[in-house]
Amino acid sequence: MPSRPRLPIAGAALLTLVACRSTAEPSRACQQTYEFGNSGCLEVTGHVVGLRGQPLRGISVVAKVAADRIMFAGGGATTDSTGAFTLRGARMASDRPAANPDTLSVWIVGADPATAGLNVPARVRDSILVQATLSPVGDIPTPSVVRLTLPAP
Repeated sequence: MPSRPRLPIAGAALLTLVACRSTAEPSRACQQTYEFGNSGCLEVTGHVVGLRGQPLRGISVVAKVAADRIMFAGGGATTDSTGAFTLRGARMASDRPAANPDTLSVWIVGADPATAGLNVPARVRDSILVQATLSPVGDIPTPSVVRLTLPAP
């Protein structure tokens, strides 16, 4: 009987680890937090640039919902070296959301914290109104994309 080549035990273990490696990414779906009527989320991505189109790093970006009876819970974001940011926030409301994605008017506000002081608003600050898609819990939100130009030389 011909002998078959044997795979060393270490090699077999490595193959097992590679075969069992999970390629799943963390869920991008709107999460249910079971607090304050959380019923969905929205996501806004974009870039913050100066007057000459240069990317602005370190800009604080927040979202404010322009609607009655809806609270938007979510932290802000800070732009990276390319001026990029991503904001995600949860819809908190006592009424039931629509079965399908809905849209909200959201103010995206950017400010340079380096130009702000104690009780003094930032000198470099502006905002833009965007229509953001609000997705129900369990769905992956479609990001709204914005470009915010701040009065920075």
